[in-house]
Amino acid sequence: MRRILIPAILLFAVPPAGARPELLVDDYKSAINFSVKATAHTIEGHVISFSSRIHFAPEGGFPQSAEIRFEVADLTTEHDERDLEMLKWLESEKFPEVLFEMVDVAGTGNTRIVEGSLTLHGVTRGVSIPITITTLGKVTTITGEAEIETRNFRLPKIRRALVMSVSPSVLIEFSLVGKLQ
Repeated sequence: MRRILIPAILLFAVPPAGARPELLVDDYKSAINFSVKATAHTIEGHVISFSSRIHFAPEGGFPQSAEIRFEVADLTTEHDERDLEMLKWLESEKFPEVLFEMVDVAGTGNTRIVEGSLTLHGVTRGVSIPITITTLGKVTTITGEAEIETRNFRLPKIRRALVMSVSPSVLIEFSLVGKLQ
């Protein structure tokens, strides 16, 4: 019985030839951050929790497909009152999820341009994101940043008391750290 069991375990432990390795993202080492300019200061925040599915070509290199999603309620600036206003502005109960889906990747070298669709506030728009991938030993890191114009997602510009305003342009920065499996 043992002679049959061990080869069977090895059969399922080794990915089939041509299988696309998946980046298993380490939540503790990874981050999605955002910043936006406001009158007299910059607001910074991050996503508390997100999920990802990132598949690479069988020979490694760059992703062939990627999907990153998170709940709008998982956005925080670590300022409770501001966070409540942000969730109200984003209509988080009506549009509870943000989703990025990769469509294509282009370029050469360590830096590539990822084309994809971003769904925010119930609106899906195309986005281009320059990314860099580095691998040290068994650890792969994908970093990138993109500027998102919130008015393209039917979100109004924020103004308060004729003095305070928040830019509709939000900078998203991310670092996804994991191991290919």
